[in-house]
Amino acid sequence: MKAELQAFRALSREDRGNLARAWAYLLLADLGLRILPVHRVGALLRLLGGRPGRREIPPDHLAHLVGIAGRHHLHPMTCLPRSLALQALLRRYGILAELRIGVRREAGEMRAHAWIEHAGRPVGEPADIELRFQPLRQPRSM
Repeated sequence: MKAELQAFRALSREDRGNLARAWAYLLLADLGLRILPVHRVGALLRLLGGRPGRREIPPDHLAHLVGIAGRHHLHPMTCLPRSLALQALLRRYGILAELRIGVRREAGEMRAHAWIEHAGRPVGEPADIELRFQPLRQPRSM
């Protein structure tokens, strides 16, 4: 715990703020997905995220912060709330991103995965994610 606190203190003020936002977005996404459809939760997070800013920040850096927030939450977050939280955080920086959901068959069972794409490439995911998960449909602009 002490090492984690030191790591948090070592973050820039902006990163600490983004980490706190990511944690809150994850909570809202997780709770929202229990009662609302995915597109409504995404719209709510975008609304709460405020107006897009103009400062540039690497999308993968924000994905890293969402990953940290997801590992230090009330319970482990799955890919869908993480993706929605990342999309909302990216929007704060004026980075338009699309939610993708894909499926694959593994050991006779269907597996699903959600991720975010920006400029045609996955953010915070391996570049070949679409080879491992077949997208369900064309991305819906959210």
